[in-house]
Amino acid sequence: MPIDRPKGNLIAGVFGASSQVIFNTLCFFLVYKIGIDELGIEIMGTWGLAVSVISLIKLFDFGISGALIKTTASLLSRGEKGYAFAVIRASLASVIVYSSLAGFFFYFISDYALVNMFDSRLVKLIEPFIGIMVVQSILACISISSLACLDGINRIDLRAMISMLAAIATMICAYVAIPRLGLQGLIYAQVLQMIILILGSMVVLGRVVGFNIIGKLKFTENLNLYSYGMKFQLGNICFLLSEAFVKLMIAKFGSVSEIPYYDMARKFTDQLRFMFAAAGTPIIPMVAKINSAKEDTTGIIYTRATELLMYFAFPAYTALILFSPGLELILFGTSNGTLVSFVIILSISCIFSVAAVPPFVIALGEGTLKWNVISYVMYLLTILCLAWPLTLYYGSLGSVISISLAIVFSNLFILIPFALAKNVNLIAILTNKNHKLILSCSLIIFLSCISIIMGFVKLIPLSNASYFLAVSVFFLPIYFMWKSPLRSDLLSFLRDR
Repeated sequence: MPIDRPKGNLIAGVFGASSQVIFNTLCFFLVYKIGIDELGIEIMGTWGLAVSVISLIKLFDFGISGALIKTTASLLSRGEKGYAFAVIRASLASVIVYSSLAGFFFYFISDYALVNMFDSRLVKLIEPFIGIMVVQSILACISISSLACLDGINRIDLRAMISMLAAIATMICAYVAIPRLGLQGLIYAQVLQMIILILGSMVVLGRVVGFNIIGKLKFTENLNLYSYGMKFQLGNICFLLSEAFVKLMIAKFGSVSEIPYYDMARKFTDQLRFMFAAAGTPIIPMVAKINSAKEDTTGIIYTRATELLMYFAFPAYTALILFSPGLELILFGTSNGTLVSFVIILSISCIFSVAAVPPFVIALGEGTLKWNVISYVMYLLTILCLAWPLTLYYGSLGSVISISLAIVFSNLFILIPFALAKNVNLIAILTNKNHKLILSCSLIIFLSCISIIMGFVKLIPLSNASYFLAVSVFFLPIYFMWKSPLRSDLLSFLRDR
């Protein structure tokens, strides 16, 4: 059965998911570059804000996509293939109906919403495309549930391949359509991406487990799907609401033209974090099999996983910070320090959040989601409380600071209870095998923060010499990565696989 795959394939799935994150980020970067060059930064900012608001349609799958992973895996493992297929069809039908109803609602209130979000000039620009943007969000809901089924049959590798194929098609379509159709071409490229994700998922389900979209529907599992899935959906609710709120604050107290800087900084930092989260997914079945019989067992798993994640996370975010001036110059054509400032602030909090990946996924394996759910709520509440005053006084930088504080504060509600329950010393983990690496990266990040506070990024022009000098300090983290005992441990682990 496809859900009983060997460990080597599981590791391949993790590498596939990580590669997908890197590849999709690159494609997003190129599409955004095309959009800025052809449409201008103000139009891209207007589009980004409109997408964040319309994307709230995704909330109306009521957690079905998250629950489908567990339900599909459970039914197929018991050999109930026909029933599993009927549940998948019923779930997809429910998502289509719920998201379509939400889409109609958003479409009919769009006139009122647009007037309050944009000035009249930008309203005229975005209004003709609201309908197709709503359709794209509905297709996105369906694609998320379709891809969740691939997780349920444990084919993360094929899901990653479909996602990368869709990203390539989006990039090609954007390159051809945006110069000819403008903003409409960008939206069509996204619609094409969603269609490929949906069709690709259906093809894989058909080839791997014999799924056929035509057949019986079973809605009897819907209540269980809602009950289980809403715990995951709460995270989406908090994230989507906070994103829409933050972008509204930037547009109101800053400028719509700053939203693309925020989008790119958030994309770079979040995608790195998602890559490390994907690397932590094997912990879930590992802990589920152990069934948390011994507290010290999960403590050991956490220690080893966190050491390894920090081994990669600190250098990765340090490199992103050092290369962000070059990325800003390539993407926006200027280097005014806005993207650099956003990347530094978000990177600091994201490094902190990577440390919370192991306890988060261990909780999933144990089935104890209490603190995970509380962290979602605290994330949203922190942003709602801080974004308005900070943006009012510090502009768009205040919005980014509020998000960074929310990430740190919400992850404390995962780390501290876990450390107390498992008797884990959080500080000792950071100062064990990675202390020289972490110290060198922290020093570079600290100096980068000072450069932002003192305004050096905006005062000193980005010449080839100054940029090379700044990036060259990255040899220190590389040196300590090479000297770390974790390097040999990791190579031994990979050779054993």
